[in-house]
Amino acid sequence: MKKIILLISILLLLTSLLNSAELTIPVSQTAVICSGFDSNYGRLLFKFDLPKELDSAFIDYSEIIFKAEPEPSYSNAKLIVIGAFPLSRDWSVDYVFWSAPWLNPGGDYIDSIYCSALLLKSDDYEIGLDITQIVRLWGENSLFNYGLILMSLGSECPFKFSHHSSLEKNANAEVKIYYTPPDRKLR
Repeated sequence: MKKIILLISILLLLTSLLNSAELTIPVSQTAVICSGFDSNYGRLLFKFDLPKELDSAFIDYSEIIFKAEPEPSYSNAKLIVIGAFPLSRDWSVDYVFWSAPWLNPGGDYIDSIYCSALLLKSDDYEIGLDITQIVRLWGENSLFNYGLILMSLGSECPFKFSHHSSLEKNANAEVKIYYTPPDRKLR
């Protein structure tokens, strides 16, 4: 019975993806905020706008893709655990720090809505994180799009973002969205 349910789920996913269109959206703003001036403990901020063509569309899958490096002291780590949360306050790359413009130091975000990933460390440190749940909420206008905050999950996480990473210099961050336009939705 479990095999039949799995097979049906895979077929539904494939049917959905066959009806999908694809968009690649560049991230318009990227920042790293750290808890102290020389701190290695940081969080990543990403901001991008969803195009109008996603209005009334169904978001099949969405992923943010970016490059970042771990701190040198963690170079032997095998796993990376990160989470993406929707921000609940607007920010600008011109004025963003650990303590500002936030009410809560480290960023104002909705901790009950998140996407997380357990990633194997690779040599090129290209990270892809499934953010479908968050992008769907933005697309449905159930949540305002102030961007994402990415952070390490768990106190033993070997991957930390900092001002010393190459992220801000050449992030080349982008969001891939696979969606079903309203005229192609299954009825």
